[in-house]
Amino acid sequence: MLRWGFIGAGAIAQSMAADLQHCDGNRVVAVSSRTTSRAGALATQFAARVEPSIESLLTAADVDVVYIATPAPTHADLAVQALQAGKHVLVEKPFATSAAEAQRIVDAARETGRFCMEAMWTRFIPAVEAAKHEVDNGSLGQIRQLTADFSYAVTVNPQHHVFAREGGGALLDRGVYGVALATYLLGPVVSVSSVAAIGSTGVDEDVAVMMAHQSGALSTVTASLRSRGTNEASLRGTVSTLTLNEPFFAATRYHVHAAAPSDLGARAMDTSRSGSQKVISTVMGRARKTSFGRKSIETAKGVAKAGLREVKTVKLPVVGLGYSYQLAAVSAAIAAGRTEEPRMSLDASLLVMDVIDRARASWDASEHRDVGR
Repeated sequence: MLRWGFIGAGAIAQSMAADLQHCDGNRVVAVSSRTTSRAGALATQFAARVEPSIESLLTAADVDVVYIATPAPTHADLAVQALQAGKHVLVEKPFATSAAEAQRIVDAARETGRFCMEAMWTRFIPAVEAAKHEVDNGSLGQIRQLTADFSYAVTVNPQHHVFAREGGGALLDRGVYGVALATYLLGPVVSVSSVAAIGSTGVDEDVAVMMAHQSGALSTVTASLRSRGTNEASLRGTVSTLTLNEPFFAATRYHVHAAAPSDLGARAMDTSRSGSQKVISTVMGRARKTSFGRKSIETAKGVAKAGLREVKTVKLPVVGLGYSYQLAAVSAAIAAGRTEEPRMSLDASLLVMDVIDRARASWDASEHRDVGR
């Protein structure tokens, strides 16, 4: 049996504890939180006990692995403490608030020989793993671009950790999912650029990150705390396009579309004219034949879809809330004596944090204040 100690008892800890029940041989035995009532509620629900302090939880003989579900600025210190106490560790995303902090965790994990992983559950979701297989087996052709969006509007609350200047913001809270997906599917990054809109509490409320990968592919990750986006991820290959449906970070299906040889996309490659010019002239030509209104909108949609035909839809529902897949992976790795999980290795977390550091560094010249309030 793998016995878990939870540090933190908020919403994400509640969800993880619920899904831990889908993993045979795993259970929560102890909970510690700065909010005693939350710790008590979680402990009662899952037949665990409340530890009076983090220190007592870390020294408890019946705790094998510690799950850290506290705000991001506390992750590095707590993870290092837990590892040095001889515990295996699962750290909620983001792994840390900087690459330097992430390196501290990695160094402690490798020095102690304990298992350690960032809880980036997206990489373990069945639909995402299947998309990874599509990329690796070449069924999409050479991947040229990836886009991923995580945008839901929330009320500005200076007391909430998402709006806290240290450890908050759209990139660390939401964009990290897209960065983790892009680096998982497309590999190492050679350059990063980013723009952000900074809100009244000093955090990025809207952000876009652009990456160039060693493979030659490009990726664009967007995230927002103020607007509703598509919340999808799309992979564009030379043969097919794959779209992970909303929400991509816990997708239960994806669609694959391929270019139809006799449609607009193929005609646009006519070497007698510039491909882009022919697309423009074709679209404009069709637009001139319609009036503004419903007909013109339908025509525009038809042109947009003309270059693709659906090949397949793959449905892969998740068990519970979707967290059990990463929890099962942690359990299996520890049982096998491994200190890392290849799908979310320590080096993978360092890469994600490095991209985030580089993105934030570029804001000095590009950020702008939201003055529309």
